[in-house]
Amino acid sequence: MEKAKELGADYTVNSRNRDMAEEILGLTDGRGADVVFETAGSPATIAFTPEATRRGGMVILVGMAAQPEILFNFGTVMEKELRIKALFRYVNMFPMTIAAVESGLIPVEKVATHEYKLDEIQQAFEDSVTLKNEIVKAVIRID
Repeated sequence: MEKAKELGADYTVNSRNRDMAEEILGLTDGRGADVVFETAGSPATIAFTPEATRRGGMVILVGMAAQPEILFNFGTVMEKELRIKALFRYVNMFPMTIAAVESGLIPVEKVATHEYKLDEIQQAFEDSVTLKNEIVKAVIRID
């Protein structure tokens, strides 16, 4: 969450906070967020997205849950007229992402927190699991 703030997020909300709805409504003067990105893939945070989103807003589901079915309140989705967009591993996003990096819009040097040589690839995978609170993105450098 600190990295998200460093990269420009106005606010972050910890999903472990039992009063997420209250916190989000407080931050948005009772309206809800215009766009909610769910990136953790946690059933609890996926299920919570309609509550956090303003009427007419958008939910973007990026995180992949381990189980194929998740409880989701479509009554709230319909009542609020929400739009839902799902992304699977950023398919078809590469040209736009490359352009954003080239233009300087994405400060890749801040996002890529760890760098490994190709012969260190096993360590990179292990660190991505054991140091998941420290690693935002690991890069494998191929020279």
